[in-house]
Amino acid sequence: MASNLAFGNSLDVVAVFNSSFQQVFRAARPITATVRPSSRIMDHTIETGNIISDYKIILPTEIHFTVILPPPFARDLYEEIWNLWQSSEILTVQTKARNYINMIIVDPPHDEKPEMFDAFNMTIKFRQAQLVPAVSNFAPADPTQADTQNLGDQNSYSVSGVAGTDGDITFSSIPPQQPAYTLNGVQTLGGTSSLPAQQSPFSSTAPQVTGVQSTIPETVIGAGFR
Repeated sequence: MASNLAFGNSLDVVAVFNSSFQQVFRAARPITATVRPSSRIMDHTIETGNIISDYKIILPTEIHFTVILPPPFARDLYEEIWNLWQSSEILTVQTKARNYINMIIVDPPHDEKPEMFDAFNMTIKFRQAQLVPAVSNFAPADPTQADTQNLGDQNSYSVSGVAGTDGDITFSSIPPQQPAYTLNGVQTLGGTSSLPAQQSPFSSTAPQVTGVQSTIPETVIGAGFR
């Protein structure tokens, strides 16, 4: 913008910069910068009625930055500041004492007085945005206390040598002339499920159950097919 080119390449000692460290609204002339860091002491009342203070919280820093918008750049400067306010762009306010990062314009009021002709004052209020760092992954000293792992979808069970099942997971309709009845990869047996323990009437080979991980009390092992 023309307002920035008018002052050459030099940077002001008291100024405002964007994330690329380029000075914004350069033609605006700073008058005062009132910096207000603050904190809050946390008070608690104990059983005796006394008040104790055990810690404090650092509150976001606020800066009141008063500038003059001179002619002929006043309107362009005001538009630039207005856009920075609407976009909530993260800025850095540089003062003689120190630099204040993560500052956002929260109020851009201005005063227009007849004696200032085409210029006017603005007292821009900045407030610091306190950014929370990302949470690191849990890494316990004891590996057995680590978080559970996502192993994806697991197959529940597969049944071979059985014609079908009914609603209560009871295996029935044994096909004749089968060599054996095998349940493979059973994860959990529960509810009213029943499995035979006796030999099949159609084969001399006893039914087998493999891969059983766990059972619950309602599971009946040894009941005949229904």
